[in-house]
Amino acid sequence: MKKRILVNLFLSIFVIVGMVVALQGKKRLATAKKSANWPYVEGRVISSEMEIDRDSDSEGTSVTYSAEVMFEYEVAGVVYSANRVSFGQYGSSSPGHARKILNKYPADEAVKVYYDPANPEVSVLEPGVTFSTYLLLIGGLVFIFFGALFLFIVNKHWSSQEGQEEIQSEPPNQTH
Repeated sequence: MKKRILVNLFLSIFVIVGMVVALQGKKRLATAKKSANWPYVEGRVISSEMEIDRDSDSEGTSVTYSAEVMFEYEVAGVVYSANRVSFGQYGSSSPGHARKILNKYPADEAVKVYYDPANPEVSVLEPGVTFSTYLLLIGGLVFIFFGALFLFIVNKHWSSQEGQEEIQSEPPNQTH
């Protein structure tokens, strides 16, 4: 019984994490869609650098390369700085993707900065939805699906085992 509770708890947490991730993905997707209609101002790239993240574990070291593009822009006399190239930007184990972004946005370059008119500190260099914008939402839905599927399978299995135990523990019918 204790094992059943722990497995159900673990799988429920898996589903809840999936829900949180999917909700964040849905929010990011909605913002990305809205950004396609945002106004823009001229801005300037402050810095454009490769960010390298090394993560070591028992299986070795993995490296993730990301483009870190910082830019400044002004809206209604207020200067803002930000670093969002696109909604859904990501790092990769290959530096090629990051290099491509860095080449597109070199330091001290003039850029169009698209900003949320209701909240000008939220901005992006490449507005709209891209494939990578969907990744967080899809990842969350995958967690929900597999967590719920395994919850169903495990509980169905345990229920059938309990039914078998009941049948085996009943005394045989004695008819004379």
